[in-house]
Amino acid sequence: VALKYFFNIDIYPNMDSDFVIKYVVVNALLIFPLVWFLSKLSYKNLHIKWVRKTIGFFTGTKTKKSLEFLNEIEEFEK
Repeated sequence: VALKYFFNIDIYPNMDSDFVIKYVVVNALLIFPLVWFLSKLSYKNLHIKWVRKTIGFFTGTKTKKSLEFLNEIEEFEK
């Protein structure tokens, strides 16, 4: 769609139909792990090592510390 819009090139007629089917199937199968991964990236899951490292890698230390503080506040309210 973007190639058609920006460059006036339509690549779909030149594609093999098997490629398109495989592409759609692979992308559909990758949606489930992606949804699971994004649902795990929460301040409530900072006790999990890979979540803590991923959030720290993408956001930085200030955001990581604020998420930990938010988690402590919620634990205190319980």
